[in-house]
Amino acid sequence: MDRRVWLGIGLILAGILALIHNVGWVDVTSQFVLAVIMVAIGIMALALYLRQDRSLALLIIGLVTLPWGFGIGLYEIGWIGFGLEGNFFLLGVALGFLAVYLHNDRQWWAVIPGGMLLVFDVVSALQDYIYSIGDFAGFLMFFGFGLVFLYLYLIRDEKNRLGWARYPAWASFLFALFLLYIQSDNRAAQIFVSVVLILIGLGLLLAGRKAGEPEEESGAQIQPPDEAAARQEPPEAEQPGEGE
Repeated sequence: MDRRVWLGIGLILAGILALIHNVGWVDVTSQFVLAVIMVAIGIMALALYLRQDRSLALLIIGLVTLPWGFGIGLYEIGWIGFGLEGNFFLLGVALGFLAVYLHNDRQWWAVIPGGMLLVFDVVSALQDYIYSIGDFAGFLMFFGFGLVFLYLYLIRDEKNRLGWARYPAWASFLFALFLLYIQSDNRAAQIFVSVVLILIGLGLLLAGRKAGEPEEESGAQIQPPDEAAARQEPPEAEQPGEGE
Protein backbone atom coordinates (compact mmCIF):
# COMPACT_ATOMS: atom_id res chain seq x y z
CA MET A 1 0.00 0.00 0.00
CA ASP A 2 1.26 3.49 -0.90
CA ARG A 3 2.79 5.56 1.92
CA ARG A 4 0.41 8.41 1.14
CA VAL A 5 -2.52 6.14 1.93
CA TRP A 6 -1.07 5.27 5.36
CA LEU A 7 -0.36 8.94 6.03
CA GLY A 8 -3.89 9.86 4.99
CA ILE A 9 -5.40 7.25 7.33
CA GLY A 10 -3.26 8.53 10.19
CA LEU A 11 -4.30 12.15 9.62
CA ILE A 12 -7.98 11.17 9.43
CA LEU A 13 -7.74 9.33 12.75
CA ALA A 14 -5.94 12.27 14.36
CA GLY A 15 -8.61 14.65 13.09
CA ILE A 16 -11.42 12.44 14.41
CA LEU A 17 -9.77 12.28 17.84
CA ALA A 18 -9.35 16.06 17.94
CA LEU A 19 -12.95 16.59 16.86
CA ILE A 20 -14.60 14.34 19.43
CA HIS A 21 -12.39 15.84 22.14
CA ASN A 22 -13.39 19.41 21.27
CA VAL A 23 -17.12 18.74 21.01
CA GLY A 24 -17.03 17.02 24.40
CA TRP A 25 -18.25 13.61 23.33
CA VAL A 26 -15.45 11.92 25.20
CA ASP A 27 -12.34 12.88 27.08
CA VAL A 28 -9.50 11.81 24.84
CA THR A 29 -7.24 10.20 27.42
CA SER A 30 -4.16 8.16 26.75
CA GLN A 31 -6.22 4.96 27.18
CA PHE A 32 -8.73 6.07 24.58
CA VAL A 33 -5.97 6.99 22.15
CA LEU A 34 -4.44 3.56 22.75
CA ALA A 35 -7.81 1.96 21.98
CA VAL A 36 -8.11 3.84 18.69
CA ILE A 37 -4.57 2.88 17.71
CA MET A 38 -5.23 -0.79 18.52
CA VAL A 39 -8.46 -0.82 16.50
CA ALA A 40 -6.67 0.83 13.57
CA ILE A 41 -3.83 -1.69 13.74
CA GLY A 42 -6.31 -4.56 13.84
CA ILE A 43 -8.26 -3.28 10.83
CA MET A 44 -5.11 -2.66 8.78
CA ALA A 45 -3.62 -6.06 9.67
CA LEU A 46 -6.79 -7.88 8.59
CA ALA A 47 -7.01 -5.77 5.43
CA LEU A 48 -3.43 -6.67 4.49
CA TYR A 49 -4.08 -10.33 5.25
CA LEU A 50 -7.17 -10.44 3.06
CA ARG A 51 -5.73 -8.41 0.18
CA GLN A 52 -2.23 -9.67 -0.41
CA ASP A 53 -0.22 -11.20 2.40
CA ARG A 54 -1.66 -14.42 3.84
CA SER A 55 0.63 -14.22 6.85
CA LEU A 56 -0.41 -15.96 10.06
CA ALA A 57 1.20 -13.15 12.08
CA LEU A 58 -1.05 -10.55 10.43
CA LEU A 59 -4.13 -12.66 11.09
CA ILE A 60 -3.25 -13.10 14.77
CA ILE A 61 -2.43 -9.40 15.22
CA GLY A 62 -5.70 -8.37 13.62
CA LEU A 63 -7.94 -10.77 15.55
CA VAL A 64 -6.26 -9.98 18.90
CA THR A 65 -5.91 -6.20 18.77
CA LEU A 66 -9.28 -5.39 17.17
CA PRO A 67 -11.61 -6.70 19.93
CA TRP A 68 -9.15 -5.68 22.65
CA GLY A 69 -9.07 -2.12 21.36
CA PHE A 70 -12.86 -2.05 21.11
CA GLY A 71 -13.12 -3.16 24.72
CA ILE A 72 -10.79 -0.44 25.97
CA GLY A 73 -12.57 2.21 23.92
CA LEU A 74 -16.06 1.20 25.05
CA TYR A 75 -14.93 1.23 28.67
CA GLU A 76 -13.36 4.70 28.32
CA ILE A 77 -16.57 6.21 26.95
CA GLY A 78 -18.59 4.53 29.72
CA TRP A 79 -20.63 2.10 27.66
CA ILE A 80 -19.38 -1.04 29.43
CA GLY A 81 -17.98 -1.87 32.87
CA PHE A 82 -14.43 -2.79 33.73
CA GLY A 83 -15.28 -6.49 33.95
CA LEU A 84 -16.59 -6.59 30.41
CA GLU A 85 -13.45 -4.83 29.20
CA GLY A 86 -11.55 -7.93 30.35
CA ASN A 87 -13.98 -10.08 28.36
CA PHE A 88 -12.96 -8.27 25.18
CA PHE A 89 -9.34 -9.04 26.01
CA LEU A 90 -10.14 -12.75 26.47
CA LEU A 91 -12.06 -12.67 23.21
CA GLY A 92 -8.96 -11.39 21.45
CA VAL A 93 -6.78 -14.13 22.94
CA ALA A 94 -9.33 -16.81 22.00
CA LEU A 95 -9.52 -15.52 18.43
CA GLY A 96 -5.73 -15.50 18.30
CA PHE A 97 -5.66 -19.25 18.98
CA LEU A 98 -8.48 -19.89 16.54
CA ALA A 99 -6.57 -17.88 13.92
CA VAL A 100 -3.91 -20.60 13.95
CA TYR A 101 -6.56 -23.18 13.05
CA LEU A 102 -8.26 -20.93 10.49
CA HIS A 103 -4.93 -20.37 8.77
CA ASN A 104 -4.13 -24.10 8.65
CA ASP A 105 -6.87 -26.59 9.50
CA ARG A 106 -4.23 -29.23 10.26
CA GLN A 107 -3.36 -27.29 13.41
CA TRP A 108 -6.41 -28.73 15.19
CA TRP A 109 -4.79 -28.39 18.63
CA ALA A 110 -5.49 -24.64 18.58
CA VAL A 111 -9.24 -25.34 18.70
CA ILE A 112 -8.94 -26.59 22.30
CA PRO A 113 -7.50 -23.47 24.01
CA GLY A 114 -9.26 -21.13 21.61
CA GLY A 115 -12.64 -22.80 21.98
CA MET A 116 -12.42 -23.12 25.77
CA LEU A 117 -11.40 -19.48 26.20
CA LEU A 118 -14.26 -18.44 23.94
CA VAL A 119 -16.78 -20.49 25.95
CA PHE A 120 -15.48 -19.10 29.25
CA ASP A 121 -15.60 -15.56 27.86
CA VAL A 122 -19.17 -15.84 26.61
CA VAL A 123 -20.49 -17.39 29.84
CA SER A 124 -18.67 -14.78 31.93
CA ALA A 125 -20.12 -11.95 29.85
CA LEU A 126 -23.63 -13.39 30.15
CA GLN A 127 -23.29 -13.48 33.93
CA ASP A 128 -22.57 -9.74 33.98
CA TYR A 129 -25.78 -8.92 32.14
CA ILE A 130 -28.16 -11.74 33.07
CA TYR A 131 -28.15 -12.25 36.84
CA SER A 132 -30.38 -15.32 36.77
CA ILE A 133 -27.93 -17.20 34.57
CA GLY A 134 -25.61 -17.69 37.53
CA ASP A 135 -27.37 -20.94 38.47
CA PHE A 136 -26.67 -22.33 35.01
CA ALA A 137 -23.13 -20.97 34.51
CA GLY A 138 -21.38 -24.26 35.29
CA PHE A 139 -23.76 -26.19 33.05
CA LEU A 140 -23.25 -23.78 30.14
CA MET A 141 -19.49 -23.78 30.52
CA PHE A 142 -19.00 -27.55 30.52
CA PHE A 143 -21.63 -27.98 27.83
CA GLY A 144 -19.59 -25.56 25.72
CA PHE A 145 -16.40 -27.52 26.46
CA GLY A 146 -18.21 -30.63 25.24
CA LEU A 147 -19.09 -28.86 21.99
CA VAL A 148 -15.41 -28.00 21.47
CA PHE A 149 -14.37 -31.66 21.70
CA LEU A 150 -17.40 -32.75 19.68
CA TYR A 151 -16.23 -30.45 16.88
CA LEU A 152 -12.80 -32.09 16.95
CA TYR A 153 -14.45 -35.51 16.73
CA LEU A 154 -16.54 -34.44 13.73
CA ILE A 155 -13.51 -33.18 11.75
CA ARG A 156 -11.52 -36.39 12.17
CA ASP A 157 -9.99 -37.92 9.06
CA GLU A 158 -7.16 -40.23 8.05
CA LYS A 159 -4.46 -37.65 8.81
CA ASN A 160 -6.04 -36.24 11.97
CA ARG A 161 -7.08 -39.22 14.06
CA LEU A 162 -9.35 -37.45 16.52
CA GLY A 163 -11.63 -40.30 17.49
CA TRP A 164 -10.43 -39.90 21.09
CA ALA A 165 -12.23 -36.54 21.27
CA ARG A 166 -15.58 -38.27 21.82
CA TYR A 167 -14.54 -39.32 25.34
CA PRO A 168 -13.88 -35.81 26.76
CA ALA A 169 -16.96 -34.63 24.87
CA TRP A 170 -19.19 -37.20 26.61
CA ALA A 171 -17.50 -36.53 29.96
CA SER A 172 -18.08 -32.78 29.61
CA PHE A 173 -21.74 -33.22 28.64
CA LEU A 174 -22.44 -35.57 31.55
CA PHE A 175 -20.65 -33.33 34.05
CA ALA A 176 -22.65 -30.39 32.70
CA LEU A 177 -25.87 -32.29 33.45
CA PHE A 178 -24.56 -33.12 36.93
CA LEU A 179 -23.86 -29.44 37.64
CA LEU A 180 -27.27 -28.45 36.30
CA TYR A 181 -28.94 -30.86 38.71
CA ILE A 182 -27.04 -29.97 41.89
CA GLN A 183 -26.58 -26.21 41.35
CA SER A 184 -30.00 -25.31 40.02
CA ASP A 185 -32.97 -24.80 42.31
CA ASN A 186 -35.25 -25.04 39.31
CA ARG A 187 -37.38 -28.18 39.62
CA ALA A 188 -38.08 -28.26 35.89
CA ALA A 189 -34.34 -28.29 35.17
CA GLN A 190 -33.81 -31.19 37.56
CA ILE A 191 -36.63 -33.17 35.97
CA PHE A 192 -35.10 -32.43 32.55
CA VAL A 193 -31.75 -33.83 33.70
CA SER A 194 -33.41 -36.98 35.06
CA VAL A 195 -35.25 -37.62 31.79
CA VAL A 196 -32.13 -37.00 29.70
CA LEU A 197 -30.09 -39.45 31.80
CA ILE A 198 -32.79 -42.11 31.42
CA LEU A 199 -32.88 -41.61 27.65
CA ILE A 200 -29.10 -41.80 27.39
CA GLY A 201 -29.09 -44.99 29.46
CA LEU A 202 -31.77 -46.58 27.27
CA GLY A 203 -29.85 -45.60 24.16
CA LEU A 204 -26.68 -47.25 25.49
CA LEU A 205 -28.59 -50.42 26.41
CA LEU A 206 -30.16 -50.68 22.97
CA ALA A 207 -26.82 -50.04 21.28
CA GLY A 208 -25.10 -52.68 23.42
CA ARG A 209 -27.85 -55.22 22.79
CA LYS A 210 -27.75 -54.62 19.06
CA ALA A 211 -23.98 -55.03 19.00
CA GLY A 212 -24.23 -58.33 20.90
CA GLU A 213 -26.80 -59.95 18.61
CA PRO A 214 -25.42 -62.45 16.04
CA GLU A 215 -25.83 -61.56 12.43
CA GLU A 216 -28.81 -63.17 10.70
CA GLU A 217 -27.97 -66.04 8.44
CA SER A 218 -28.84 -65.31 4.85
CA GLY A 219 -30.42 -67.80 2.43
CA ALA A 220 -28.44 -70.94 1.87
CA GLN A 221 -26.07 -72.00 4.57
CA ILE A 222 -22.40 -72.16 3.70
CA GLN A 223 -20.96 -75.54 4.54
CA PRO A 224 -17.49 -75.94 5.93
CA PRO A 225 -14.90 -76.86 3.30
CA ASP A 226 -14.25 -80.33 4.75
CA GLU A 227 -17.95 -81.27 4.78
CA ALA A 228 -18.44 -79.98 1.25
CA ALA A 229 -15.45 -81.97 0.02
CA ALA A 230 -16.72 -85.09 1.76
CA ARG A 231 -20.09 -84.88 0.06
CA GLN A 232 -18.62 -84.47 -3.40
CA GLU A 233 -17.24 -87.99 -3.71
CA PRO A 234 -15.14 -88.65 -6.82
CA PRO A 235 -16.65 -91.08 -9.37
CA GLU A 236 -15.61 -94.69 -9.01
CA ALA A 237 -13.00 -95.78 -11.49
CA GLU A 238 -13.95 -98.66 -13.81
CA GLN A 239 -12.61 -102.02 -12.69
CA PRO A 240 -10.67 -104.07 -15.25
CA GLY A 241 -12.85 -106.50 -17.01
CA GLU A 242 -16.10 -104.64 -16.46
CA GLY A 243 -18.16 -104.05 -19.55
CA GLU A 244 -16.31 -106.61 -21.60
